[in-house]
Amino acid sequence: MSSKYYSQMFSGEWQENDKVIIENYSYDVYYSYLRMLHTGYIRINQSNIAEFIDLANCYGDERLMKHCQTFIQNHLNEKTLSTYLPLINKYKLDEMNDKLVELTIKDVLPKNIKQILSKFFEMVFSNNNLFLKNSKDFALQTKKKTEILTITDHK
Repeated sequence: MSSKYYSQMFSGEWQENDKVIIENYSYDVYYSYLRMLHTGYIRINQSNIAEFIDLANCYGDERLMKHCQTFIQNHLNEKTLSTYLPLINKYKLDEMNDKLVELTIKDVLPKNIKQILSKFFEMVFSNNNLFLKNSKDFALQTKKKTEILTITDHK
């Protein structure tokens, strides 16, 4: 049987149960899951991925989890990052790390570099910084280094 959950359900103590109540998943998601168990095919979309991945995790269904990972891998982009990143973290989808790095370098960093640098410089010039107390210190240190570099370059 492809689902650890169903293997347990239909063996041992659970074998005598004549009905199973499904409360945690919508009818459409659960029906699609049961069809996948028989056909191997499932239709995942952005509105049902969270339920499917939770179901796969809860039931220990590796095949459904693979379908969910493939869906996220194929649909992960700058616009869907905020939707899928919580799922990737919650369910420890380490296979997505390469895709996340690629997405960050290709799409996120270039568009947010000004913001990132601004926050970095705010941190550097903050009052709590041990190295630079204010922008004047930074300017003085930069000027001294520039003068040293200029003198060194001319030798």
